[in-house]
Amino acid sequence: MDTPPPFWLDDFKILYVNKNYISFFPSENMTKNEQLNSITRFGIYLFILLLIFSDNNNWLFFPILIIVISIFLRKTDNFETFYKKNESKQQASISFQEPTPTPNKIKKKGKKLKCTPPTLNNPFMNILPTTNPKRSKACDPLDQEIKKEITTEFNKDLIQKPINLFENQTAMLPFYTTAVTEIPNNQTAFAEWLYGNNENCKTDTQYCLKNSDVKYNKSKW
Repeated sequence: MDTPPPFWLDDFKILYVNKNYISFFPSENMTKNEQLNSITRFGIYLFILLLIFSDNNNWLFFPILIIVISIFLRKTDNFETFYKKNESKQQASISFQEPTPTPNKIKKKGKKLKCTPPTLNNPFMNILPTTNPKRSKACDPLDQEIKKEITTEFNKDLIQKPINLFENQTAMLPFYTTAVTEIPNNQTAFAEWLYGNNENCKTDTQYCLKNSDVKYNKSKW
């Protein structure tokens, strides 16, 4: 495979070796470097002709401008190539570091629970507009292991103060895991919680005591 010709700033001889001096008008069959080299030759020839036949030296700036434009186009092309390469590397790095959240299996007391764990983009495991409809329900946010994961993901990229007595807990106050974490929502379970025979204050008043009697709340004091 033939090596493509270089740009004339990289090798000035490319402007005249191998009868290249006769190519001073770009065509579609040329490579980008060949086209820019042809434009540069045209600018040089025009400069020489104006220098010989023109009495107005102001016209000499026109071929110089042509050569400068060819250099600018080359530098711009190099910049775009460099930018695209860096952009592709950054996208690959982001996709590697932050994979699309998928249902994971989290071990708990020897069992594996299939659920959606906390992630950097969604630490509270809630349903977002971009959420995959086939995802599993969120892991139990009251579980101690899940709580630690939520805190870890939430605190990432946050500016930490030298002395933080509350470990950013105050920043987490406005956020929580909603009751509905799967698509579609479990309407049957919600209806049973509302109208089912559950052991709670709304169905049996004896269960209201633990909310009012101090002896039921000894662990809090």
